[in-house]
Amino acid sequence: MKSIKPDSATLSITADRSVFWKDERMSDEQLAQWLHASAQRHPQPKDFMRGDRQAGLPARRPGDGGCAEVRAC
Repeated sequence: MKSIKPDSATLSITADRSVFWKDERMSDEQLAQWLHASAQRHPQPKDFMRGDRQAGLPARRPGDGGCAEVRAC
């Protein structure tokens, strides 16, 4: 039996805190909808977040409640 590989996506946060997915800008509402839909998928997708250092967001590591654990919002 062939296993199904989960999709992957990268969210990017720019210095002005704009959020992009696949080079498309997302509103806060679109981001919330995307995260909710992503959390419902099986197998779970491999979602990654990439932030500009100028954005002033706190650094997170897997295991500290950061981006790696953003699954079911």
